[in-house]
Amino acid sequence: MLAFFGLHAGKIAQGSEVAASYMPVSEFLASAFLSNVSQGSLNGYIKAFWWMHAIVLLGFLNYLPYSKHMHILAGIPNVFFRSLTKVNTQPREEFKRAIYLVSGKLISLPGKVCLTLIHVLNAAAARIIVRLLQRVSY
Repeated sequence: MLAFFGLHAGKIAQGSEVAASYMPVSEFLASAFLSNVSQGSLNGYIKAFWWMHAIVLLGFLNYLPYSKHMHILAGIPNVFFRSLTKVNTQPREEFKRAIYLVSGKLISLPGKVCLTLIHVLNAAAARIIVRLLQRVSY
């Protein structure tokens, strides 16, 4: 970013940047640091900042495969070669109502409640078994 700001600051100080009013950071850098620099030196600064920007960009591209940002490079062929047909997904599971006998009464519960009830009962049974095993000495 600094090289990019420096590149555009040099162009603004040179007077060749058309969109200077839309670049406040580069405009500030041009007025603060490059206002009294000769045209020959400005051309050298512009070239140096351009090469610095290019080297940093190419270095980052070399670093990408070894970093967590590999999705930036992998996304391009992934989007290009994706299937344009509708994705065939598994339909949603419909939970059926279950009937349980609780203290002599028949009750009807939805499937998610049944799964939760089974999980709670299994956890309670596991706690009881653990407590019993702790009391038994081997």
